[in-house]
Amino acid sequence: MKRIFAILTIAMALALAACSDKVGEWRPAPELQNARELMPEHPDSALKILICFDVDDKASTDLEDKASLAATGCDGLQHEYQILLAEALYKNYYQQTNSAAVVTATAYYDSILRIYPKNRGLAFETARAHYYKAVGETEKDDIVAACKDYLMAADIMETAFPEIVKAAEKGIVTDENYAETRFMGLIYNNLGVNLFNEQLPNLSAKIFKRTTIYFKSIDDKSSVKASITNLAKSYMLCNRYDDAMLIFDELLRNTESQSATASAISGDMAILNYNRSKSDESLYKIKIITNDIESADEKKRLEFALAEIYYDRQELDSAETYYTRSIDRNKYTMMRASECLGNIYKSLNDNEKSTYYDSIYKSIASTEIER
Repeated sequence: MKRIFAILTIAMALALAACSDKVGEWRPAPELQNARELMPEHPDSALKILICFDVDDKASTDLEDKASLAATGCDGLQHEYQILLAEALYKNYYQQTNSAAVVTATAYYDSILRIYPKNRGLAFETARAHYYKAVGETEKDDIVAACKDYLMAADIMETAFPEIVKAAEKGIVTDENYAETRFMGLIYNNLGVNLFNEQLPNLSAKIFKRTTIYFKSIDDKSSVKASITNLAKSYMLCNRYDDAMLIFDELLRNTESQSATASAISGDMAILNYNRSKSDESLYKIKIITNDIESADEKKRLEFALAEIYYDRQELDSAETYYTRSIDRNKYTMMRASECLGNIYKSLNDNEKSTYYDSIYKSIASTEIER
């Protein structure tokens, strides 16, 4: 009996070893090739093709995993279609309407990758599935789940493409593996944005550093500038004012002086100067930049900063004005502004408004506690 058990154990070990060495064959479905080719430059055209594509009438044999097919009730083409559709919706600024199918597709690709762990094309597609699953989760405000999927996507890519990691970390600029390298940068960028929006600047700063090295590796100057800006904003929230100012100084020197980007950077620098000096001159500079800036989101961002400054100075009339203007920028501003406005109106004995903003604050806070 012991001998039989030993033989079975060895057989299982050999089977697992053989399985782990499988490379297999995975290639994009030819039926979806047109949509794939149009996606980078013409995502609107790709979306039109995908909407008209009747995936139920097609069959794919690219991934012949019968166990996964039986478990999901779909073949590989249907899963590939759902990930492409999620990408097209995202790039055309639509909500992800197929999130349930994306979850199923992600599980499918995970199951196939476990069988063919050395198939780099399959690894890329599996990472893409986790990426767009995270996009859908972010839209539903399930940030914890989204961060997990972004991290899963990053781990899959860095395991499958170690040479890209080495080149990026050494600062080597190359066009080789351009799409994969850029995708790694996008994964870390979205992860960093989620962490920053959740008021976790120490973590977001680390992530934006990694974002930057991937974009630098393919000499993507606009993406590098965006990730460095996000890094500086993370440093601001960490009270690392000197580090943030060094980045903003460099960015401003390399930005057209009359551009919207330059105005946003100038606003951040004015906030930094105020945090250092608490001077009326710095505060006045923030107000001037805020009034002149054209971007609605940037204006609300600076208005919220002004609201916080005035609240800290106990200049409650001005704090009320700027909190009211910026309250709906995002979930964090909604929560913080409603808390402070409730306190302001309470001090003014305005019970109706105080109760109104307190109810908003408690609703958001209870949702966050449940999460």
